[in-house]
Amino acid sequence: MKKLNLLFLFCVMVTTVFCGVADAFIFDMFQPQRPVRSAVSPVVKTVQAVFDVADEELQCLQLVNEERIRRKLPILTYDASLTEDSRNWSKTMTRSGFRHGAGREIIAMGGHSAAFAYRIWMNSPPHRAQLMNPNYKTTGFGMSNGYWTGRFR
Repeated sequence: MKKLNLLFLFCVMVTTVFCGVADAFIFDMFQPQRPVRSAVSPVVKTVQAVFDVADEELQCLQLVNEERIRRKLPILTYDASLTEDSRNWSKTMTRSGFRHGAGREIIAMGGHSAAFAYRIWMNSPPHRAQLMNPNYKTTGFGMSNGYWTGRFR
């Protein structure tokens, strides 16, 4: 049981660093005298939502790499800083509307799944050219409220 608690604590700590969930909420979860208010706490819902988004972002990378392999192109590697930049730009678009940022970027709007963003990009010749550019080595995809961004190096 102690190993399970340590594993859970480690996962929560990684999530805190990775996802930006406030420390106060996380440490509150470990107070044994805290009454249970609902079957699923808001923190658990937040963590679950963040993992769902991260899973979709990684799924997007997988879909792109599968296509690059079919075309005999080198695969793109995951870049945490590009992922964070992509997420931040997607959050900015959530607040201020759909618009392009810097170069070496692709954006899509209107869907929460990696398959949606991938289809939009692959059906657009300029976006497909970016995804299949053999000069790009690393990438990061980010999504916020249906706004997708992909950035490349």
